[in-house]
Amino acid sequence: CFPSGEVSQSAGVKGVAELGARAELLWSQVQQLSEQVRMLREAKKHAVHQKDYTRACHVQQKLVDVEAMQPTITANAQVAARELGARWHRVLSIVEAVLVHSRID
Repeated sequence: CFPSGEVSQSAGVKGVAELGARAELLWSQVQQLSEQVRMLREAKKHAVHQKDYTRACHVQQKLVDVEAMQPTITANAQVAARELGARWHRVLSIVEAVLVHSRID
């Protein structure tokens, strides 16, 4: 009974690790985009202050492009985080069941 359970638990933990790495990467991308938006806003503000309107327009277009990516990347990161939580819940439920079963024996 336990050998096959151990194999599925190992595969489950591996899947959790892979999903965790993916979620971490996505959240890193969210943070990078947020920082890029901050920097572009500052660059635009500086260009306007310097009356370099051509540069300000160029920076504004980059800002629009980056801000357009944010909702998708953020949503993907949230989905990965929810899936990671659900998988951890399943893995921990299995571990709990094994521990309860081992106490009964």
